[in-house]
Amino acid sequence: MEQADRMSKEYAAKLESIESKNGALASQDILNKEGAVLVKANTELNAARLNKIRQHALEKPLEFSIKMQNSLARNEIYQQMLDVVTSNSLLNGLHEQLHNEEDLTDMCGFFTQYPTLVQLITVYSQIYPGKMKKFLLLAWGAWLIARSTQETQMTKRAVFTACLFLDIGRLFISNGSGSNDSILSLSHQVLGKVNGLPNTIVRSISNMKIYPTSLGLLKREDMLDVAHEDQIIWLSRFVQVGMSDKFAFNVGPLDFLPVLKLYSSHYFPRYSKVLIDKIVSAQLDHVISDEKNLLENLRKLLINHVVLTEWMDLFEKVETQLKLGSKRLPLRFRQKAEQVLFIVSSTGLLSESLARWMSHVEEMQLSDAAAEVREYFIFQQELARQLSQYVSMSGFLISRIQDIEKKKPLLLLHKDFHKLASRFNYNFLEDESIAS
Repeated sequence: MEQADRMSKEYAAKLESIESKNGALASQDILNKEGAVLVKANTELNAARLNKIRQHALEKPLEFSIKMQNSLARNEIYQQMLDVVTSNSLLNGLHEQLHNEEDLTDMCGFFTQYPTLVQLITVYSQIYPGKMKKFLLLAWGAWLIARSTQETQMTKRAVFTACLFLDIGRLFISNGSGSNDSILSLSHQVLGKVNGLPNTIVRSISNMKIYPTSLGLLKREDMLDVAHEDQIIWLSRFVQVGMSDKFAFNVGPLDFLPVLKLYSSHYFPRYSKVLIDKIVSAQLDHVISDEKNLLENLRKLLINHVVLTEWMDLFEKVETQLKLGSKRLPLRFRQKAEQVLFIVSSTGLLSESLARWMSHVEEMQLSDAAAEVREYFIFQQELARQLSQYVSMSGFLISRIQDIEKKKPLLLLHKDFHKLASRFNYNFLEDESIAS
């Protein structure tokens, strides 16, 4: 069975799952590959007709032959986005400072000139409402960055639309299957067939497969060669993931600044600087604002220091053993290792002198040091986050080593990695007495 046929069958199944809430209609005759009419134009696609469609290879992909009875319009997308952003206390302050209703409404209206995109986002929002919120936020962030750097209207529209449709490929696979890369490939394939859609949108979706901040440290020279649209989307994704990741405890934009500054010379240098300036000028509050309780919990940060030091010792052993066990390590993995080392060397996070100073701050409860303690906490979370990704990637590589004698010591080291992870204090700042 060809991929296009499989995709149409999966999409038909998705449409059947929402039939009671929002039915689909044939916008034209739906034909099989032999030219026989399966469903006539303007006929409602009930469960029986959708099942019939799944039994055939179609003359054209299903999404180009249907329309929804109730479709999302520009104002509805705009309102959904406002609801998501303004209900997020961490982002609402930034939104209030930089919002432009007319421009954002234009973003929400641009893609509605493409009926297929309207249909797809309508179906997606009903099947995956939680994921829809995530990609609305991603699109909002990309628009905000593009607007802050005074990009053209077309660039703003392109990054906004690409973000909104990054995950649309999920509609064409069975639930629970598909890697991030395979979903992006499907999104790219579907949008690539939409007549008249700017190629920058389609290309940006495909290029998310080389998104660097989850894969490793991309060389600064290589980053400068990346298209501006992709840099904007990647930066929006980086901030979204970093602020909401389990290791970062839903910190706010102001709390996340140390991480943005840390990577700004490597990732999206032009756009990082503008975003940093916008966050600073917006006069936001720290989410981690109760400095007294932050200092009182310094003991947990010092325990983290010990755990991270031991974690890095294991990191070095795994690196050595993997190089012995594999002739050539994948580029993504080597870049991830470089990213871990970059954090440690750039922040001095694991130095003994810093640990001694933090012990002194804890003992004396030096309130003047609270800002440095907050930054120390954020850097710890970022290192833990990247080490966790390294552990996942190394686990995959270890599983592929055939030589049992080379594999055994790596399996033991990997087991120790997970033991250490259980000792790290990830979420103590979620306590309401500490994080307001």
